Amino acid sequence: MLSSQHLLEIAALPSSVFIVFHKGWPLVVHGHTASSGSKRSAAASLMRLCYSTIASFLTDDNLIFLGTTNSPSTAETSSTNAEHCNNSQSCTAHFCVDLSKLSTEEVTGLCSDSTSVELIHPYSFLQLSSEDRKLFSRASPLLDWHRKNQFCPACGSATSMVHGGYKRVCQNLDCLTHKG
Repeated sequence: MLSSQHLLEIAALPSSVFIVFHKGWPLVVHGHTASSGSKRSAAASLMRLCYSTIASFLTDDNLIFLGTTNSPSTAETSSTNAEHCNNSQSCTAHFCVDLSKLSTEEVTGLCSDSTSVELIHPYSFLQLSSEDRKLFSRASPLLDWHRKNQFCPACGSATSMVHGGYKRVCQNLDCLTHKG
């Protein structure tokens, strides 16, 4: 599995993208198309942010690796193996980050054009594109699991996220979960 340091190195690549969630709700951008002189709302898409935009908010306990794609425009060739994505510009690493500790205004303000950006209810994910629904469907249950499992079931101590968000470990080294 990936170490936290290696994961952060991959996250810092210019081709990496971050999907932002706030209390289980994804941040989306609405496209607009001209129709008879008025704006007609197009389908929403997940807001993809670059590392420099959210680097100050990233911690070891809120960054989840979703997988990689060979082309930035399609998730069809996705893989959960980030080892081949080290310095490849044709490889896009997808991450999700939960910014629930921030206010709604702070989250929507991360985008330069926040007029067409909003948080949508998770049940509204059907208005997303096929690619975005795949990313949402991978991220949402992981974020929900982390939200519900912040404490060890054996001893009640806090747990921390490891292996890119796919495992939680009890922070109490005397806990039975470490005794194997």
